[in-house]
Amino acid sequence: MFIVRVTMAFVLAMNLQCWAETVTDSRPLRALYDASNAAMHDGSKGAALEVMEAVAEGKSMEVILTIAQKAGLQTFFTKDLTFRATEYSAREFAMEMIGRTGLPAALDYLSAVTPERLGSDESRGIYPASKVALHKALLRRETDPLRQIAFLETQLTSATVGQVALWAQEELCNRGSVRSIDLTAQFIKRLDSSSRGDERIAFCRKRIAVIQSHPDRALALGSGLRADARASDQKIIEWAIDELFALHTAGANSILERYATEVAQPFPHTSSTELTPELYMHRGFAQEIRRAVPGHGQK
Repeated sequence: MFIVRVTMAFVLAMNLQCWAETVTDSRPLRALYDASNAAMHDGSKGAALEVMEAVAEGKSMEVILTIAQKAGLQTFFTKDLTFRATEYSAREFAMEMIGRTGLPAALDYLSAVTPERLGSDESRGIYPASKVALHKALLRRETDPLRQIAFLETQLTSATVGQVALWAQEELCNRGSVRSIDLTAQFIKRLDSSSRGDERIAFCRKRIAVIQSHPDRALALGSGLRADARASDQKIIEWAIDELFALHTAGANSILERYATEVAQPFPHTSSTELTPELYMHRGFAQEIRRAVPGHGQK
């Protein structure tokens, strides 16, 4: 069965539409997204952060609703919502949304988070998520591209939380950092010296090559969306689609629509009813794009 990978960039780019497919109820995630917006744009910054912190720490619904009312967010955090301490994806998402605000208080909170403060976490992912969210926020504060690359490279060797180093490695590959090729390859090989590590290095190099193909990021990513791509190119196409959605631009959407329209046409030397691996792959991507790009699919 064909499934398009759903990443955080994909989630935010589509206003959480696709995330609804991976959780029982997407409304709590939408509420967290709204709380993040409120913290950035409204006058209830501190209280809105408190709501997200309460979710991240697995507090009771009674506590969450009380704080939400204080923040004026009762429209989003209603009594029919359910946040459970065992719903680890929502708690991790709360950490992401706290960091997304970029507020000094948010960075202070993420810096101070400890495993003990978070309580039960069988997933072992909430504490690492807090540190990744912190470093994402710190990276966004740095406006100089070269210093951003230097910051990411530093995490490969000095990060005390493994997930932060993994995030930094992915960022360097996704940004097309040519100067970081050897450093990222060494990092990956330290983690996995098997053939799987070699495959990860090759995928990183492919991403760098795509980004370096054009100074305009959208056009560079679009070069990876080809109707003649083979099934073996599925991973790089998935990545290019995710990255285009994350740009939030009309130009990026136009490139996605062009690809979706192109692959809807009959392929050369292939009948319209013949379901080849390539056709199956491309049509699956096109379906996801049509659902996600504004003006198509369900709202």
